[in-house]
Amino acid sequence: MASEKCITIIGGGFSGTLTAVQLLRQSPFPVCVKLINAGYPLSKGVAYSAESNLHLLNVRSGRMSAFPHIPRHFVNWLETQPDVEQFCQPGETLADAFMPRRVYGQYVANILKMALEKLPAGSKLEIIEDEAISIAELSEKHFLVELKNGPSFQTEKIVLALGNFAPEPLRLPEEILTGENYFGNPWKPEILEDLRPEEPVLLVGSGLTMVDVVLSLLEQKFTGKIIAISPKGYLPMVHRHTAPYPDFRKELQGPFSLNTIYAALKQHIRKAVAQGSSCEALIDSMRPQTQQIWQGLSKEDKQKFLRHLSSLWGIFRHRISPQVADRIQAARDSGQLEVKPARLQNATETDGKLRAMLKLRGQKDPETIPVQRIINCTGPQANYARLTMPLVQNLLVQKLITADELQLGLKAMPDGRLIQENGKPSCKFFTIGPTMRGALWESTAVPEISEQAAHLAQTILHAFLPEAETKAENTSAQTKR
Repeated sequence: MASEKCITIIGGGFSGTLTAVQLLRQSPFPVCVKLINAGYPLSKGVAYSAESNLHLLNVRSGRMSAFPHIPRHFVNWLETQPDVEQFCQPGETLADAFMPRRVYGQYVANILKMALEKLPAGSKLEIIEDEAISIAELSEKHFLVELKNGPSFQTEKIVLALGNFAPEPLRLPEEILTGENYFGNPWKPEILEDLRPEEPVLLVGSGLTMVDVVLSLLEQKFTGKIIAISPKGYLPMVHRHTAPYPDFRKELQGPFSLNTIYAALKQHIRKAVAQGSSCEALIDSMRPQTQQIWQGLSKEDKQKFLRHLSSLWGIFRHRISPQVADRIQAARDSGQLEVKPARLQNATETDGKLRAMLKLRGQKDPETIPVQRIINCTGPQANYARLTMPLVQNLLVQKLITADELQLGLKAMPDGRLIQENGKPSCKFFTIGPTMRGALWESTAVPEISEQAAHLAQTILHAFLPEAETKAENTSAQTKR
């Protein structure tokens, strides 16, 4: 019997795929799940579409299970795959290794494949390779989803699993932004085409996105100069084997304030250094409580954190594998890669020649350098009020979604329910992943998103329960008669 309960997930990357799988695994009644995917390979999204073995996960395999209740799920799958041991360093187990992101993409694709092959009785999973361009609220129970190419359809619940967007355009003249030498999306293959080794490439940003682009340039055998800039010139730290830092979360009790949290952290940093431990281990020990602390901070404290501490937090929190760190350091040692604490003030182009004006930290006068292209590596745009995606604009205009006031995604409850214009959480419209940074802060890594997917499925299915129970009672009464 076909299910009347239709849930549409917009976004077929990791977040959307896991939500679909969890809905099917957990539902006590038949459901129809529609998974809409556009732009990147299904189940892989931006993060796991890379085909190079140089692009490694930033987390060890043992922490990359897609299912929170099965911690070794990814490692168990790796043990069934041929030749993956080649990615282990000497003396390293599969659980300790940093696998290529393409391998993790295969893992997620396999999870989706298994879900399609083992659908619960009466349930359906429909993959729609198309772009959703608008959503209209038809009634208290139904939405109409309009596709770019295919037919429109009705659905009862909607999940926005939109993943990461290209970085916000740099503050440069329009003729530069629309020119052929500016690359606003660092994940497009065009950034590697027609490179000239005699001219430098400028990367704006020095975080994880910059690292990815440098690896791609090196694999492309680009031998020219690579200049990476960011306001403070910080690079991601490297994952090291360190002893766990003692749990001190009992000291961090609400009500939370940034001043008290910062004071406690400074005290423990001094203690960690004195004991020969690491600041990374200290930050890791806070991870289970980070979302709770974020939710407990005032808006003013959150704004202060974003202005003054977020970049430093990212350096310690979002680290890279030792293998990747070694390649980046080798490029720096050779002089090919130069990382500068600087801001891009302006850029001009004359006769096809691009010149970038940099304001180096601590220097009064700007420095102008010739570059062959500028690649925006500032990280995914999170200010939804500025996104040009047709669906997002459509939903904002209808007030079906609201941009987060901290410009970190969408206004939502911690359980994924989107907050409506009247301030009330919706029981029909949900979200997951990077859109949740305003609500949770930590909402982009696999451990957090896999937890979200499991809980979000429960939340969505619970929204159906009163109707499902009523229907079951009616069916039972008819049977007895």
